[in-house]
Amino acid sequence: MGESYGYCNKAYIVTKHKFDQIILDIHKIEISNTVKMLIDLLSFVRSIYFYCRINHNSERTPYPITDWAETIVEVFSRKVDTMKIDGLFAFHGYLTHDIANELAQRLPMLGKEIWFDTYVFGTENTKQYTRYMHVIQISQNTDQRLRPEHSSLYRMTIKHSTRTNEEFHD
Repeated sequence: MGESYGYCNKAYIVTKHKFDQIILDIHKIEISNTVKMLIDLLSFVRSIYFYCRINHNSERTPYPITDWAETIVEVFSRKVDTMKIDGLFAFHGYLTHDIANELAQRLPMLGKEIWFDTYVFGTENTKQYTRYMHVIQISQNTDQRLRPEHSSLYRMTIKHSTRTNEEFHD
């Protein structure tokens, strides 16, 4: 018998009503296989916005996803072509410079007009370049919500050149 993820009704609603975007305001994760739940749920939508309020500075609260690069690539290999991950001051270290570089290499090669927007920790370089018609930009974060201890937080955007004028509606 399969594990219950507590999201079956949400997946049914998404498929029945053909939603195009999901906004997840995450406070607490209690399922054991977060990656499978995300992959299953996001197979039905084109756009996802995560707002994470989970504080992972505590040793008691483990990261729900350990291989962020592989998970993000897997999500984009499905129907999703737009993903924004916000509120990650609590996820200090979730997306390192090395993982950001891996995503910058892999996502444009999926053959989709992708738009990915998130935070990167631990980089000291701002840069902008184009790869397979995707503009990859890492820039100093100007978010006024940041505390001084998050000075190593940068904004990362991977956006297909045909989508440069689009704005994310959350």
